Amino acid sequence: MDSFGPVEILPSVRSIGHFRSRAIGPDRSPEPYRSALAMAWFQHTTDVPSEDRAEPGPLRIPWHEPARDFELQVSAAATAPG
Repeated sequence: MDSFGPVEILPSVRSIGHFRSRAIGPDRSPEPYRSALAMAWFQHTTDVPSEDRAEPGPLRIPWHEPARDFELQVSAAATAPG
């Protein structure tokens, strides 16, 4: 303990994830829209998180609250005849 209170120590491994899924807005068509969420968390091991083996904190985040919808962009090259 120091003069500012107890010292907190974060786990040594920082993880960053960028996740995408279907649109979360009820008025969004699933074709041109998706949702995305970027987040960072700390964990004690270097194990790659998976559905079976992951830190409990990120799994408890309700996707629909922090995630944002976005519209897919079609490039001109993808629509050009040829």
